[in-house]
Amino acid sequence: MFVVLLVNLTADDHSVRFDHYSTEQGLSQNTVFCITQDRYGFMWFGTRYGLNRFDGYDFKTFYHDPQDSLSLSQNMIQAICEDYNGDLWIGTDGGGLDRFDQVCQRFNNFRQQPDDPGSLSNNFVTSLLVDSHGNLWAGTKKGLNRFNPDSQNFTSFYQDNTPGVANDNITCLIEFPAGTLWIGTASGHLTKHNIASDQFKTIHPERLHPNRAKNNYISSLSCDSRDSSLWIGVFPIGIFQYNLVNDSLKSLQIDSIDPNRPSVVAPYSIIVDQIGNVWIGSVYGLTKYDPNSNKYTYHRPDESDRYSISDYVINCLFLDDQESMWIGTDAKGINKYDPDLIRFEHYKHEADNDSSLPHNRVYSISEDLSGNIWIGSMGGGLSKIINDGNSFKYYQSDDSVPGTWSSNYIMKLTCSQDYLVWLATYGSGLFSFDPATEKFRLYRNVPSDTTSISGNRVMAVYEDHQGYIWAGTMEQGLNRLDRSTGEFTRYRHEPSDSASISGNTIYAITEDSSGQLWIGTYGGGLNRYNRGSNSFNGYKVESGNPTSISSNNIITMTVDSHNRLWIGTRGGGLNRFDQDSELFARIGKEDGLPGDVVNGILEDDDGYLWISTNQGISRFHPTHLDFTNYSIEDGLQGEEFYYGSCLKSRSGKMYFGGDGGFNVFRPEEVKNNLHLPPVVLTDIQINYQSLESSDWSAPHFLQKLPLTYKDLVITFEFAALDYSVPRKNQYAYQLEGFDQNLIQAGTKRQVTYTNLDPGSYTFHVRGSNNDCLWNTTGIQLPIVIAPPFWKTIWFRLLAVLIISGLIIGRIKVRLNGIRKIEQRKAAEREIQLKLDHQQRELVTKSMDLIEKQDFMEEVLQELKMLKDASDPDRSRVLRKLIGHLSQLTSFNHVWEEFEKWFSEIHTGFISNLRSDYPKLTFREIKVCALLRLNLMSKEIASLMNVEPTSVEIYRYRIRKKLGLSKGDNLSNFLDKY
Repeated sequence: MFVVLLVNLTADDHSVRFDHYSTEQGLSQNTVFCITQDRYGFMWFGTRYGLNRFDGYDFKTFYHDPQDSLSLSQNMIQAICEDYNGDLWIGTDGGGLDRFDQVCQRFNNFRQQPDDPGSLSNNFVTSLLVDSHGNLWAGTKKGLNRFNPDSQNFTSFYQDNTPGVANDNITCLIEFPAGTLWIGTASGHLTKHNIASDQFKTIHPERLHPNRAKNNYISSLSCDSRDSSLWIGVFPIGIFQYNLVNDSLKSLQIDSIDPNRPSVVAPYSIIVDQIGNVWIGSVYGLTKYDPNSNKYTYHRPDESDRYSISDYVINCLFLDDQESMWIGTDAKGINKYDPDLIRFEHYKHEADNDSSLPHNRVYSISEDLSGNIWIGSMGGGLSKIINDGNSFKYYQSDDSVPGTWSSNYIMKLTCSQDYLVWLATYGSGLFSFDPATEKFRLYRNVPSDTTSISGNRVMAVYEDHQGYIWAGTMEQGLNRLDRSTGEFTRYRHEPSDSASISGNTIYAITEDSSGQLWIGTYGGGLNRYNRGSNSFNGYKVESGNPTSISSNNIITMTVDSHNRLWIGTRGGGLNRFDQDSELFARIGKEDGLPGDVVNGILEDDDGYLWISTNQGISRFHPTHLDFTNYSIEDGLQGEEFYYGSCLKSRSGKMYFGGDGGFNVFRPEEVKNNLHLPPVVLTDIQINYQSLESSDWSAPHFLQKLPLTYKDLVITFEFAALDYSVPRKNQYAYQLEGFDQNLIQAGTKRQVTYTNLDPGSYTFHVRGSNNDCLWNTTGIQLPIVIAPPFWKTIWFRLLAVLIISGLIIGRIKVRLNGIRKIEQRKAAEREIQLKLDHQQRELVTKSMDLIEKQDFMEEVLQELKMLKDASDPDRSRVLRKLIGHLSQLTSFNHVWEEFEKWFSEIHTGFISNLRSDYPKLTFREIKVCALLRLNLMSKEIASLMNVEPTSVEIYRYRIRKKLGLSKGDNLSNFLDKY
């Protein structure tokens, strides 16, 4: 029986955001046919021209190269899958099937070989699947193929040779449950295959193939294990739901006359997400179907919304391991939808939607006693949210009427206890609005009336617990309205009065649980109003005092559940005021606050503060003092919010307004990203050349990096493979052996080292996701830098051996030399001893001669005396004896004997001296010889039988003839001979 599922329509979901990736970001081509994610976390995209790998930052593209047999076989990619070994299989349009070895970065091609029945059945591969048994299945335009990894052959199944196969043109494959293969065909037939028994069966051929023209085909298959449903896309018919339990088949259709209704016809792709939503990509855009509520949400391109889906024609859908959806379009590249990324609903003005927010500049938000939410905008007037945010009701002045006091430029608003809405306008004074009668009442400044409001530029409005309305103005002070009389009491800063309010521009007013009123001025700091004395206590910045308030420009305030006053400033960050000690605690950018302009502060039910700034929204833990920061990627209306434009409703929702509309969220529903990202090396450059351009393995497969001393510049690039908001992923690294500590790199994902010393290192990288969940294990890559040969151990050992040999040899030579020197010295000492002995003997003999001569002289003197006293005969005999003895004792006779002895010791002395200095006389040479014996002048004089003064004269003459100067030593000179 044919059953129609009737559904309700909803408009585009304003909380859905699509991120776009196209050729502008590096994709090789904008027509995307297939998508997958590998076990390492990389995303892969098959396009009309090239295969692409994506790491969240960059695309790495693979093309067919006719000159390289190991390149991609064909550039049009129709299917991708990964096997249990980590290899990728790529089905091409005419190039056959490629197996990609990710380690070696090489392709191995399988083609149809007409003469080989074990080859691929057809080169046009349309679909791929690896089943739970590890079998690779390849659907082609002519036959289904199962690959045998042992034989490297294919078993082919055709309509002609396999019962139950309805058509040879295979369009899609899916396994569900394990062991059952479902096969979609170009004829519109669905075939079930029992993998274990190899049995095929066609399912409901009469229902899935009603087109007589036979031009419908099964374009996509998806499954939902929760209700054992198989979802079938049949082009161009529509969507079918097949229940495997009861074998029932239902057609999904829309019963609506809405011309903008989503279309479930002409589907190209179907996928069921983790919560059971069925996503349908067709030629008419992307549609989400919720089977539980029977509602559709459809997404189409919108030029006014940069985050809308980029194309109408959706070719393929894929869910990654974070349950983010990747959408391949026909002409606009890739779209990504992260269901957990949009944590904040965003309401804004839509030009083509009359029920949308009337104006985007939301300056104020308030809630009345009935739970209605009121929005005040600058230029758009007053709005009330109805139908829980699906539409708005507007209350605006007619600004075209001259002289009209406009209520359209609302700075702030508040809802009072009597159900009135009070509007502080920029230039038109203060309005009250009665929703029951829909009438406004204006309070404006009347110069002649001191009981009127003090100024028309009203920047803040607040109702206290006594029912007074307080209005802060621009430069005109503070006003209190007594509604019973309609009169205002004015409070202005008086320089001469320390009890007056400290400033005349008021941006913020609030009241604590004890009823104390706090006023924040712009330029004048904080004020506490004393009701009893009608006076003010002021708190301003005190130079050099860190416990004073951080800025005098106060733009927002709130009192938390502990009655603590929190103050937001422009330029001074966040302040907490302790009323007991009257001290301020300052919290700024250095503590994790994203910006020093705090525009709004709200406390949730768990005690966290939610703070709007000029750099997004932050969640702050007042006890732990830690921040979680959110940006525009999380769905914020913009990075900057307006001062005081915030509200926590009674239902627990929080509202923050800015220039792009306003955000709404429930704090308990804002969940952090819990995906622990794998960290990979995406590139390594050595001396500015990428390793991937050489024969190295892909960087994330390297087990070790061997380098040499010539590799002076090493650059590492890395990525944490979390795709929620990649630009917010953070990194930390350390080169163990060089860096002393782990280096926090923020969002920077590249580091360069230069001129590393040879040795062993380990490169560590950690990464976090966008919510600072860290993969602390990260990756570790050992690095060994080989030294130059002259610094290697073997060279050093060899050098030590050579040097040791040289040293030992030198020592031996030196020892031999020393031994010879010692031997020579010993010989010389022996000779010298002999010479010394001979010289001493010579000196002794010389002294004996002197003594003998002296004795003979005495004898001669005695004989001469006897001769003179004797008779003539005896005198004659004595005279002959005296003559003979005088001859024997003469100098010449003595010298002849002396020279004989002297020449035996000092050979050549006398002859050499005569030869070198021929002017020396005989006696002078004799003096030189005696000086060589180191005799004293007295001894020389005695030996030569002359006076000692004569010896000195001899010395003088000898020095002159030898050419000696005054400083030269005569004895040293003679020692050379």
